[in-house]
Amino acid sequence: MSFTTISQQQQQQDGGGQYKVAIRMLSSQIEVEQEYGLRVLINLTAKSTPGNKLQTLVFKIIGIQTFNELLASSSEVIQMLSVWLLFHLTIADENAQQVMEGGVGKHIVDLLQSDTEDVIEKVLWLVANLSRNQAYSYMLTSYGITEVLTSLLSVPSDLIVGASALPLRNLLHKDASREYEEQQR
Repeated sequence: MSFTTISQQQQQQDGGGQYKVAIRMLSSQIEVEQEYGLRVLINLTAKSTPGNKLQTLVFKIIGIQTFNELLASSSEVIQMLSVWLLFHLTIADENAQQVMEGGVGKHIVDLLQSDTEDVIEKVLWLVANLSRNQAYSYMLTSYGITEVLTSLLSVPSDLIVGASALPLRNLLHKDASREYEEQQR
């Protein structure tokens, strides 16, 4: 199972252009392999519990750079599956920290504005995981996620509205708590 992207394959070329056509032809095969690999990892990590090192191991094997590439994919299926896997992996706090420090926040905000309900739903699951931690909540807020979540409350989908509520509550509660603490000092 390999998470090699097209750009990585192009870097491995010997400098000639002879492989470009083959790479274009293989791009759909690479996407199929990525999809299969992501589905296997989602199923593998779905039953994993906090404290189990499986999430950390899988995250280390894939790496934050690969996740950023997968989240920027032109395939909504790859985006959705990547976010779904990140949802499972961010149960481990050290992975959540790497996700937030690794620049995934921008992808999260972009993907929340997708036209595909399945993508948005999985991103909301991930945001719910990340927003449990106050430090990550502030990082998410710096990407403007509160405004995006608020706008999702008017989407004509009970699924999206309901899934938006938990991370929004987490983010607003922490902001309100911080303001309260500052006022008490």
